[in-house]
Amino acid sequence: FGPNMTRWANFHNWNKRYIPTKNFYQCKALPNSLNQEYDMFFAGSDQIWNSSTMYIDPMYYLRFAPAYKRVALAPSFGRDFVADYNVEKMSKWIGEFASLSVREDSGVKLIKDMTGRDAINLVDPTLMVDGETWKKNLGVEDKNTNYILAYFLDKPSDSARRAIAELKESLACEVIAIPYQFDEMDYCDKVVPTGPVEFLDLIYNAKCVLTDSFHGTAFSINLHTPFYVFARDYGSAHSQNSRVESILKKMNMQDRFEPNEVSQKYSQIDFNMSEEVLKAERTKARDYLKAALNDIQRHEK
Repeated sequence: FGPNMTRWANFHNWNKRYIPTKNFYQCKALPNSLNQEYDMFFAGSDQIWNSSTMYIDPMYYLRFAPAYKRVALAPSFGRDFVADYNVEKMSKWIGEFASLSVREDSGVKLIKDMTGRDAINLVDPTLMVDGETWKKNLGVEDKNTNYILAYFLDKPSDSARRAIAELKESLACEVIAIPYQFDEMDYCDKVVPTGPVEFLDLIYNAKCVLTDSFHGTAFSINLHTPFYVFARDYGSAHSQNSRVESILKKMNMQDRFEPNEVSQKYSQIDFNMSEEVLKAERTKARDYLKAALNDIQRHEK
């Protein structure tokens, strides 16, 4: 029962307890009764609208649902451009949504350029719920721990490795890593395979989080854990850092990106300011959803 299986079991237990789902793998397999069963359909978060993918999945554009019930809930393009070979189909499918929102500033422009429509910029859905609610519902509590958390979706850059080593020495603590792959992990003292509950617990109780992940950044902000973000090495692929840069700009935390020095400044974050921003963003998201539902109800009268 290795680390990959442990991680799989953690996610399976999470799904079973918190979000039991119905699985449909092809649009043609969806029952016609869905339209009567649900008031609206969401397409939301992360890179479901990846703009350079070689296959545009109709499920991610809710092609099975009536157009007037299709609501985009802060999806991400992952990039600040749309590949030429995807423009025609993405323009059509996105343009047919009843309500449009997106997660990055660059995404608002992409939708305008492709469809001529105005999309609203919303925070990621994980931030639409405050940190206290996350902790309460998942049973995450304060612990007497002394570690920094390294969460990287690719091999950490040289600057990230220097920051990890510098903080480890400065704080006299161990380095725990959430692995994306279970090799080349020499920058940490311990590897912990996680599911959602373990993920939140590790972020909340860390002295500092070092990451190249959008959601590592988002949950650090939401749980008020000091953090630093590092650019991910995408090799020959196009950069996806626009997602991280957009949220840091919104929270006025641009100084947390690729720091020159970390040991003395790691905890100097004004989370009161980010909470004020998030409070307004949560109201904005609720208003967006209420307006979308009202539009659907008016359509059905």
